[in-house]
Order: sequence, then C-alpha cells, then structure tokens
Amino acid sequence: MALMISSTLYRQDGHGELFGDQEPRFFIYWTSDRYQKTGCFNTLCPGFISVNPRAALGTRFTRTSTPGGDQFFVRFLVAQQKQDWWLYVNYKVVGFWPGRLFNHMKEKAEKVMWGGEVYSEHGIDFPPMGSGYHSKQGWEKACFIKNIGVVKDRNERSDAPLDTITFVDSKCYSVTDEGIDGDPSWRRYFYFGGPGGQC
Repeated sequence: MALMISSTLYRQDGHGELFGDQEPRFFIYWTSDRYQKTGCFNTLCPGFISVNPRAALGTRFTRTSTPGGDQFFVRFLVAQQKQDWWLYVNYKVVGFWPGRLFNHMKEKAEKVMWGGEVYSEHGIDFPPMGSGYHSKQGWEKACFIKNIGVVKDRNERSDAPLDTITFVDSKCYSVTDEGIDGDPSWRRYFYFGGPGGQC
C-alpha cells in the first residue's frame, strides 16, 4: 500500500497535469497494489473519504516559503483508528482511507517513508524537487521534512530511526540527513531536493 501526501504536482513542460496550473496544492494519492489496478489522486476514484470541507483536497497553499526569506510549515499526520487510516493536516481531520482498501494494514503499517518524488516522460527534463535547491544549501534554501516520527503501540510517538533513509542521489537531486535535533519542534529531520534537468 502506498499513500502519498504532497504539495505540488506539475509537468516540466508547463501544463498542469492534475489542477491545470502550477500552484502549490495539497493532494494525496493512494494505491493498494503498487500502481497496478487500484488507486488515484484525491477522490477521483472510490477510496479516500473526505469528511471536512474546510480542509479540502486540492486546496491551494496561500503562504509558501521563500528561498532566503520566510519559511512556512504544514503538519501532516496519518493515524490508524480501529482499521481505518485517518489523515490530519495542521491538527484538523481531512478524512480517511477505509481499512478494507488494504490487505496488509489491518493492524499496523510495515514501512513508513518520507521524501520527494519526481517523474518525467521520456525526452523531457526532470522537474525540480522541493524548492529546487540541493540539500546541502540547508535552511532557508533546501526543502526539508522535520519532526518525523511514528506512533507505535499504546499510542506512543517516537522519532523515526536514524537508519531508515534511502534515496537515489544524482546531479539532479540530493538528501542530507541531519539526524535528531534537541529542539522539540524539529527532532528528526532532513533536507532534500534539487534542480532537476537531464538526470
């Protein structure tokens, strides 16, 4: 099963693929069979059940970070309640994936991943990932994910382990694992991204 929660989806040739523009938007994607026959974006097929019109999928982010300037954050949480998987954004419920969609997640998730993903059709340059800066540019430049954790038995949250990051590094994209920070608002975090191009 794969759940993707992201903020930008567009093609490098400038044509909006899902929303008709290149604005940063909140969207999800799910599949239960590795993209074979199931899954879709948002609610374009039966699956995710939206319950909060004030936290609508496809919403455009009105405040976005500026390289070298103000930085803004969005808090995501996916939590299992009974057999369903609930999505929260900035502490507000958005909706849920019914447990019946997934064969192997009745009681828990086997693997959790964070990061970026890009795609390009053959012959077209790969798009930027994150802010378009490489991970070594760090704070106020590179994209980052912070306060990464998992909720285990008895509803106890813990930082994601230090040995779980895997990635494909190239001239187009990179990741820098920063480990665990003492600041409780950062904890486990890493920088990632890059300009894209001919990878």
